[in-house]
Amino acid sequence: MFFFALFDDVEAIHHRVGEDTSLCSVIENHLKPGPWIHKLKPFCDVDLVSLKLFIRQCPKGAKAPFKELDIKASLRQQLVKVAIVEYTVIHVYLPSQSFDFEVIRDFHHLYTTPDPNCIMATEIQKV
Repeated sequence: MFFFALFDDVEAIHHRVGEDTSLCSVIENHLKPGPWIHKLKPFCDVDLVSLKLFIRQCPKGAKAPFKELDIKASLRQQLVKVAIVEYTVIHVYLPSQSFDFEVIRDFHHLYTTPDPNCIMATEIQKV
């Protein structure tokens, strides 16, 4: 189960996420029209690929660094060297939002190909 912390008062819960699923397609599902969408409007107004996603590298300790995630890559590729707990939280930030925690950026080992199920990835390929 993954909790996506979008704002302090908004959480999106995804119960089953396949290891080969990209975060782009997961986030996209939460941004589909529905009764909660007015709270998520700022996320609907930006390109998905510009969102910043973070997961705590190790869930213990308030000062533990966060790992930045690549929205286009599969979960399997990105969760290497990350301690996963039962209720994992992925923090989602708008490009305009700031954060005040240590961030580990480790994209060099990822080979990312656009997820064909992700509308934004398909649109990016066409550009």
